[in-house]
Amino acid sequence: MFINLSTAHLDGTIVNFPTGNIPGEPFLSAGVGVWRHFAGSEFLVLFYHAMHVGDTPVGYQRVRATVAVARDGKTSSGTFTNDILDPAENVLVSIPGTVTAKRIALD
Repeated sequence: MFINLSTAHLDGTIVNFPTGNIPGEPFLSAGVGVWRHFAGSEFLVLFYHAMHVGDTPVGYQRVRATVAVARDGKTSSGTFTNDILDPAENVLVSIPGTVTAKRIALD
Protein backbone atom coordinates (compact mmCIF):
# COMPACT_ATOMS: atom_id res chain seq x y z
CA MET A 1 0.00 0.00 0.00
CA PHE A 2 1.21 3.49 -0.84
CA ILE A 3 0.03 6.69 0.77
CA ASN A 4 0.04 9.85 -1.34
CA LEU A 5 -1.30 13.34 -0.92
CA SER A 6 -3.00 14.92 -3.93
CA THR A 7 -4.62 18.24 -4.73
CA ALA A 8 -7.05 18.57 -7.64
CA HIS A 9 -7.50 22.17 -8.77
CA LEU A 10 -10.62 23.70 -10.34
CA ASP A 11 -8.69 24.39 -13.57
CA GLY A 12 -8.34 20.64 -14.21
CA THR A 13 -4.78 20.23 -12.97
CA ILE A 14 -3.61 17.88 -10.23
CA VAL A 15 -0.50 17.64 -8.06
CA ASN A 16 0.40 14.35 -6.35
CA PHE A 17 3.03 13.99 -3.62
CA PRO A 18 4.43 10.60 -2.61
CA THR A 19 4.83 10.53 1.17
CA GLY A 20 7.97 8.43 1.09
CA ASN A 21 10.33 6.71 -1.25
CA ILE A 22 11.30 3.05 -1.03
CA PRO A 23 15.00 2.48 -0.18
CA GLY A 24 16.85 1.08 -3.19
CA GLU A 25 14.16 2.23 -5.63
CA PRO A 26 14.33 5.34 -7.85
CA PHE A 27 13.36 8.63 -6.19
CA LEU A 28 9.92 9.93 -7.28
CA SER A 29 9.39 13.64 -7.80
CA ALA A 30 6.06 15.31 -7.10
CA GLY A 31 3.58 14.24 -9.77
CA VAL A 32 1.84 16.73 -12.04
CA GLY A 33 -1.07 16.14 -14.37
CA VAL A 34 -4.67 16.74 -15.32
CA TRP A 35 -8.18 15.54 -14.50
CA ARG A 36 -11.56 15.91 -16.19
CA HIS A 37 -15.15 14.90 -15.63
CA PHE A 38 -16.03 11.69 -17.46
CA ALA A 39 -19.63 10.77 -16.63
CA GLY A 40 -21.90 10.95 -13.59
CA SER A 41 -19.63 10.99 -10.55
CA GLU A 42 -16.61 9.63 -12.46
CA PHE A 43 -13.43 11.52 -13.28
CA LEU A 44 -10.40 10.63 -15.39
CA VAL A 45 -6.97 11.42 -13.92
CA LEU A 46 -3.51 11.40 -15.51
CA PHE A 47 -0.27 12.44 -13.84
CA TYR A 48 3.46 11.85 -14.16
CA HIS A 49 6.31 11.56 -11.66
CA ALA A 50 9.93 11.92 -12.77
CA MET A 51 12.18 9.11 -11.50
CA HIS A 52 15.84 9.63 -10.54
CA VAL A 53 18.66 7.54 -9.16
CA GLY A 54 20.96 10.06 -7.55
CA ASP A 55 21.26 12.88 -10.07
CA THR A 56 20.51 10.61 -13.05
CA PRO A 57 17.03 10.69 -14.62
CA VAL A 58 15.89 7.10 -15.26
CA GLY A 59 12.34 7.57 -16.53
CA TYR A 60 8.82 8.35 -15.44
CA GLN A 61 5.93 6.91 -13.54
CA ARG A 62 2.65 7.56 -15.38
CA VAL A 63 -0.57 7.03 -13.45
CA ARG A 64 -3.94 6.84 -15.24
CA ALA A 65 -7.05 6.47 -13.09
CA THR A 66 -10.82 6.47 -13.22
CA VAL A 67 -12.22 7.69 -9.91
CA ALA A 68 -15.81 7.92 -8.67
CA VAL A 69 -16.62 10.54 -6.03
CA ALA A 70 -19.10 9.50 -3.33
CA ARG A 71 -22.42 11.37 -3.09
CA ASP A 72 -21.27 13.19 0.06
CA GLY A 73 -18.13 14.40 -1.76
CA LYS A 74 -15.90 13.27 1.11
CA THR A 75 -14.45 10.08 -0.38
CA SER A 76 -13.63 8.58 -3.74
CA SER A 77 -12.48 5.25 -5.11
CA GLY A 78 -11.52 3.73 -8.41
CA THR A 79 -8.96 1.91 -10.48
CA PHE A 80 -5.57 2.93 -11.84
CA THR A 81 -2.78 1.76 -14.08
CA ASN A 82 0.74 2.65 -13.00
CA ASP A 83 3.09 2.58 -16.01
CA ILE A 84 6.85 2.66 -15.49
CA LEU A 85 8.43 4.38 -18.49
CA ASP A 86 12.01 4.67 -19.66
CA PRO A 87 13.42 8.15 -20.51
CA ALA A 88 12.01 7.82 -24.07
CA GLU A 89 8.56 7.08 -22.53
CA ASN A 90 8.47 3.44 -23.63
CA VAL A 91 6.42 1.32 -21.21
CA LEU A 92 8.62 -1.06 -19.23
CA VAL A 93 5.91 -2.43 -16.95
CA SER A 94 2.23 -1.71 -16.20
CA ILE A 95 0.78 -2.33 -12.76
CA PRO A 96 -3.01 -2.16 -12.24
CA GLY A 97 -4.54 -1.39 -8.88
CA THR A 98 -7.26 0.28 -6.88
CA VAL A 99 -7.31 3.65 -5.16
CA THR A 100 -9.31 5.14 -2.30
CA ALA A 101 -9.17 8.75 -1.18
CA LYS A 102 -10.53 10.92 1.59
CA ARG A 103 -11.00 14.67 1.32
CA ILE A 104 -9.14 16.82 3.83
CA ALA A 105 -11.62 19.26 5.33
CA LEU A 106 -11.89 21.70 8.18
CA ASP A 107 -14.28 20.45 10.83
